[in-house]
Amino acid sequence: MAGLFIVLLGLAAAAPALPAENHQLFDVLSKIERAARQSNYAGTFIYQEGSQMRTSRIAHVWDGENEREKLEILDGAPREFIRNNNQVTAYISDSKTMRIETRMASDLFPSMSINKRSAVGRYYALGNGEIDRVAGLSARQWSLRPKDRWRYGYKVWTDQGSGLLLRMQTIDAGHRLVEQISFTQLNQLGFEAIPAARLAPSFTPTGAWRVERIRLLPAALPGWRVRWMPPGFHKIQQVKRLVSRENTPISVRKAAIAPDEGILSQIVYSDGVAGISIFIEMDGGNRQEGAAKQGAINIISKRYGQFWLTIVGEVPAVTIKQIAKSIQFKP
Repeated sequence: MAGLFIVLLGLAAAAPALPAENHQLFDVLSKIERAARQSNYAGTFIYQEGSQMRTSRIAHVWDGENEREKLEILDGAPREFIRNNNQVTAYISDSKTMRIETRMASDLFPSMSINKRSAVGRYYALGNGEIDRVAGLSARQWSLRPKDRWRYGYKVWTDQGSGLLLRMQTIDAGHRLVEQISFTQLNQLGFEAIPAARLAPSFTPTGAWRVERIRLLPAALPGWRVRWMPPGFHKIQQVKRLVSRENTPISVRKAAIAPDEGILSQIVYSDGVAGISIFIEMDGGNRQEGAAKQGAINIISKRYGQFWLTIVGEVPAVTIKQIAKSIQFKP
C-alpha cells in the first residue's frame, strides 16, 4: 500500500497544480478526520434511513499517541465495539460471540474516510453554507456535490471550534435524502479526560463465549480483473480474511481455515470520501443472487463460475451494477 501512495504522490508532483477549491475541500475533510481521531468526546448519535432509526452511544479517547473507543448499539440486541487503535473487539450478545479483528483505519462516524484525499476536489465541489446548531453546538454546514452520476452528494455539519463532524446527510442525484447520522447529545468534547470505565466492555464474564479471530493477510488474487471503476476510485487494499474460532469443536475450526474454504478475499477502493469493496469466496451453493440496499450502501451478490462475488459500496446502485458487470476472472 505504501508503494501505491508513493506512485500516486509522484504522479501528483508531475501533474498541474490542483485548483484552490480542491485544497479547501481537502482542508475541511482533513480537519474532520483529525478531530475524530485526536479529540476526546462522548455522546449519543442517531442513524436514520427512511422510517428506520438506530441509536448509538460513543466514547472516544486520544492520549497523544493512541486511540481508544467504545461504541454501544442501544437498539435491538445489545452489541458493543471496543477499539484500541486499529484492533476492534465486537461483543455480540445474542450469539455470545466475541469477534476480534484488525481494521486498516476507522471510517465510521464521526470519521469520514479511509484514504488520502489529495485529488478529491476533482470529483466533488465544495459548498460553504450557513452557521447552524447541532446537539446544542455551533456548527458550520458544508456541501459536497458530486461532479458525475457515479457517487452520492453529502451535507455535513462540523463543530465551529474543533471541526468534529456533528451531522452527515447522504443525498442522491434527485436531491433526496438517502440517510443521515447525527449527534443528539455531546456530553464531552475537547481534551478533558474520560474515565477508563466508560471504555470498558459491559459484558462480563465472557469466558464461555465463542471467540472469532479475523486475520488480514496481503493477497495477490491472480486472474481477477476489475475492468471498470468510477473515476477517482483507487485500490487501497487487497487482502484475504482468515477466520479462526475458539471455544468451538476442532472440526469446525479446521473447516474455517481450510484452503479456499471459509476464506474471504477483499479488494477495497476509495475516492477519498466513499468506499467500495469486492468480496470473493468459493461458492458454497444454496445462495440467492440479487441486489440489496441498506441506506446509502448498495450490494450485489452473484455467482462467477465456482466463485461467489459480493460487491458493496457507499455509491448509487447504477455504480455497483456497472462494477459488477466489469469483473472478470482469467486463470
